[in-house]
Amino acid sequence: MKENIIVAIIFLSVAGNARASSVKQGNKLYKKGNYDQAVEYYEKALEGDPESDAVNYNLGTAHYKTGDYEKAVSFLQKSLLSDNQILRKKAHYNLGNAIYRKGSQKEQQDINSAIGSLEKSLTQYERAAQIDSEDGDISHNYEFVKGELERLKKLLQQQQQQNQNDQQQQKQPNQQQSSQDEQDSSPEQQEQDSSEDGESFEQQDDQENEKEDDSQKDLGQNNENEQQSQTSTSEDNFTQETKELSGEEVDMMLNDYQQNEEPQGLLNFMKRKGKDSPVEKDW
Repeated sequence: MKENIIVAIIFLSVAGNARASSVKQGNKLYKKGNYDQAVEYYEKALEGDPESDAVNYNLGTAHYKTGDYEKAVSFLQKSLLSDNQILRKKAHYNLGNAIYRKGSQKEQQDINSAIGSLEKSLTQYERAAQIDSEDGDISHNYEFVKGELERLKKLLQQQQQQNQNDQQQQKQPNQQQSSQDEQDSSPEQQEQDSSEDGESFEQQDDQENEKEDDSQKDLGQNNENEQQSQTSTSEDNFTQETKELSGEEVDMMLNDYQQNEEPQGLLNFMKRKGKDSPVEKDW
C-alpha cells in the first residue's frame, strides 16, 4: 500500500544572532532537501539553548526527513512543552507521523510492537485535533494510520490462528503414537503374554521334574542291580566255598560268625541330595 503521510514544517525565528543565523541556514538547507546538513545547523543553534521549543521542533522534523525516526520522536517530544498553541499542534502532528513510521518498520520483526506504535500515533493525532479540529491533514493521516492498524491486527490474528493449527498438527502424530503404544501394551495383551510365559515356565518345570524322576529311577535301578549282582556273587562264592569245605568246617565257620559279627538287621540310610529351584508533503 502506498503511504500518504503529510509532514509539517514551520520555520520559526529565535533570539540571538548566532542561533538565528544557524536556524536560518538550516531552514534554507531543509527547503532544498539537504536534510542532513540542515540537522547540523539546527544542532548548532540548539547548543546555545537546549530547551528551545522552536529549534527542537525543527531539528526533530529534519531528523524525520532523514529517516531517523527515533531521534525525531525524542526532539519533537521536547517541543510539546511550548506555550505556542500552533507549535504544539504541529508537534503532536509530526510526532504522530514519526511514531507511525517507527512502528511500521517493526512489522516484520515484532508485529505486537508495531501495533502498539500505531496506537500511540493515533493518540498524537487526536491531541492535535483537539487543538484544531478543522485541520484536514490531521484527519487524513489519522484515517490512514487507523486503516494500517486494523490491517496489522488482522494479520496478527491470522498468525496466531496459524500457530495454533501448527501446534495441533504437531500434537496429532504424538497422540496417535501414544494411542498405538497403549494398544500394544493393553491389559489383555499383557495378560496373554504373562499367561504364555507361565505356561512355558510350567512346562520347563514339568520337564525338569520328569528328568529328575527318571534319573532317580535309573539310579535306584542301578543300585538294585548292583545289590543283586553282589548278592548273587556272594551266594555263588558262598556256595562255592561250601562245596569246597567239609561239613565240619562249615559248622565251625557259622558258629564263629554268630559270635563275633554285629547284627545285620540294622541299616543306616543317608538321604540323597536333590537339585536347587508509508507519501509526504511539506506545509
